[in-house]
Amino acid sequence: MLRSVLPVLLAVPLVSIVAPAMAAGTLTATSDNRSGSIFATNGSGDPEQSSYNVDPSNAFDPAVFNQCVTDSPSKACLNTSSAFIDLAGGNVVTGFSIDSVLTAMKNSASANQAKSEENLLLGFKVTGASAADPYKVRVQGGRTGSVGTFSVKVKNGANATIYSAPATGTFDVTLDLVNGDYKLEIAASIIATGSSIGGTFDYSVDFTKVVPPPGCGVPGAGSCTVSKTTPFCDDAACCTLVCSFDPFCCQTAWDSACATEASASCYPEFIAGPIIDPISGRTHSLTSTGAWSVTNELAATTNENLVTIRNARENEWIRANLLNNVPGFLPAEAWIGLNDVAAEGAYVWDSGIPSAFTAWAPGEPNNNAGGEDFTAMKPANGRWNDLPTSSARRAVTEFAHAICGTGGSCYSTHGPGCNDEACCNLICGVDPFCCTNAWDSLCVGEAEDSCATVIAAGPFINPKTKHKYYVTSSGAWSTAQGLAMEMGGYLAIPDSAAENEWIRLNLANAAVGPTQLWLGVHDQLVENSFQTVLGPVVAYTNWGNGEPNNQNNEDFTILSNTTTGKWNDVPNLLSLRAVIEVPCAGDFNQDGKVDGGDLGVLLGAWSTAGADLTLDGVTDGADLGVLLGGWGNCAASNCCSAHGTPSCDQPACTTCVCDLDPFCCNNMWDSICVGEAGDECNAACQCGA
Repeated sequence: MLRSVLPVLLAVPLVSIVAPAMAAGTLTATSDNRSGSIFATNGSGDPEQSSYNVDPSNAFDPAVFNQCVTDSPSKACLNTSSAFIDLAGGNVVTGFSIDSVLTAMKNSASANQAKSEENLLLGFKVTGASAADPYKVRVQGGRTGSVGTFSVKVKNGANATIYSAPATGTFDVTLDLVNGDYKLEIAASIIATGSSIGGTFDYSVDFTKVVPPPGCGVPGAGSCTVSKTTPFCDDAACCTLVCSFDPFCCQTAWDSACATEASASCYPEFIAGPIIDPISGRTHSLTSTGAWSVTNELAATTNENLVTIRNARENEWIRANLLNNVPGFLPAEAWIGLNDVAAEGAYVWDSGIPSAFTAWAPGEPNNNAGGEDFTAMKPANGRWNDLPTSSARRAVTEFAHAICGTGGSCYSTHGPGCNDEACCNLICGVDPFCCTNAWDSLCVGEAEDSCATVIAAGPFINPKTKHKYYVTSSGAWSTAQGLAMEMGGYLAIPDSAAENEWIRLNLANAAVGPTQLWLGVHDQLVENSFQTVLGPVVAYTNWGNGEPNNQNNEDFTILSNTTTGKWNDVPNLLSLRAVIEVPCAGDFNQDGKVDGGDLGVLLGAWSTAGADLTLDGVTDGADLGVLLGGWGNCAASNCCSAHGTPSCDQPACTTCVCDLDPFCCNNMWDSICVGEAGDECNAACQCGA
């Protein structure tokens, strides 16, 4: 029994939020080292050379170096300026810049070489930032000329590169930095030697803090979701976000493209869920589109994170249930909680939970054009891709009790939490005391009522579907569905009146006595849009009068009337028996056998999730092995075939036939018994044509 003082957990309301504040945190300088050298030699005698090195101890002043050296006929020049202006203040627009022209030339092929080079190391620290609300810094620059080498890198305190600029052309990328130590490294050089007579190399780098444009957030600037002929809009956070990837919106006009970008990126809301993952007990919701950082902020409003994926089974469950099969929504790519904001290539989960599982698409992550620090899952195959935060996507969120999966048994008293993660999340979802104070006797009783589900009877074979059916002991809907998934099945889905009646007669009555049964139908994602646990919207229903009525957030379906077979919607935590349906593995076309037709289906779905029998998110050799292992006819009920022993394997069918003809239960189940099963008792036996 639940504590009477506990609040009832209702459906998560739809929420709308604004984007997180941009330009979070503070950046402080820790070092500034600049050096350059020029070198020229004519092939005889000592070379002519010069160099500079700047390492200020207290102030980071501008440094200018303009000098040439000549060792006729060779000549080398280095003309450079760099500025480190008030960076410690944390509010400047231009933080650090360097502009240089390197020249190396030989006036004749007989000269030896000329070389110009320079290096810069800028150390800085970020504080007061996080992955959800990072310090944004923009690295812009480029090079012209066809000779020389050029390198711009941003590294973290562990000396791992988190951004590397292309060696040719221009670049413009905004980096999201979390707390920690960083450094900017620039190296450029040009050399004229051999057959190369000379050349000039121009480059520039500007290291800029991204701050809200001064017109962003000004009252009267107009809604960010409405186009106009002037720049900016009145929501500072959204305005800054949009302008970070579309500067036109803050320079020229907030046109229809800007309004569309704002609608897609700034204002996500929950559109589906929460839905329970029966294996883990964690609940997940789906948001409308938004930037990664903004959907992350939305998740935080309900004490959630963007989803952490721990294994292939969970990846496939997320793909099937939240990227696909959401009533009223087309399949779509969605953010997950994986990012490499702190260090390029060093991916971590937003929740902080360690997980080594990955499902990158071929060639990913590639950090294309720089700044692709956030991960999205593809709906077709569950593979992942890295994208910039400006890419508006839906997002999958997750709520779980961190303590669940640790501690003692869920069926004995001890400190908070217990070692069955799904049971622990289920109980703590309605009785938080169990995860915050102690797993006391009430928690144990709740676990015994909801989690201790086992098989009580079966298997029973339906001759029409060739599927096996089992009846469980009492427990919660999600617990029964978790047990079904572990058996390779699911809570039963009656897809016709005949199958519903067969379940009522054999499983809701004859197998263990009259009992209500959980079915594999729910509306967890979108209220009153009932779907099966396999995803599709239900084709057949048998609701009782006035049902479903969603009284007190009833998202789960039972066969409630053992006389009529009518259905009702009820809460997850009712302790009821369930009927589990285990299909004939590999019988994709549902013709009662696994053969060449099913093999063709599997091969046609190769490398996708379309014929995934092992729930690892992809159709491959493991699934082929399962199919070949079940090759041939699916299981058949002996109620529909004569045999030399009394009775048959369907309890209601046996009762019906033997009430008509006791010979069938006293002597043998002969052809006359089979005929009676198909005629007088077909509703219970399903042996008819």
